[in-house]
Amino acid sequence: MTIKVYRKTFTIPASSTWSRQSDSLPTPAGYNRILREVRLYFSVGSGAYLRLYVENEIIAEISAEVWNKYQLPYFLDTHIPAGKALYFETSNSNTTSVTLTVECIVEETTT
Repeated sequence: MTIKVYRKTFTIPASSTWSRQSDSLPTPAGYNRILREVRLYFSVGSGAYLRLYVENEIIAEISAEVWNKYQLPYFLDTHIPAGKALYFETSNSNTTSVTLTVECIVEETTT
């Protein structure tokens, strides 16, 4: 078992509705991943949102308002098997673009 940190950074366009980001976190063949924790960094204090999906199943929805108030890691225990991926969907009600950095802390094992 190895703990790894994967970082993804997205620019969420101004006044955008929910849309899936083109970058994902796929689990390669021969590996299993368990998503243990997510840490977020929004460039604004409100109006931006993130949804996490494993394939088409939503596992979390997080808002900048809640995140920036408490700033605690978002703990999960989500298995992402080989051939599946973690996807990121975002929205932004602000009149300016938002930068979002997502750090995914995963437990990775070989099969």
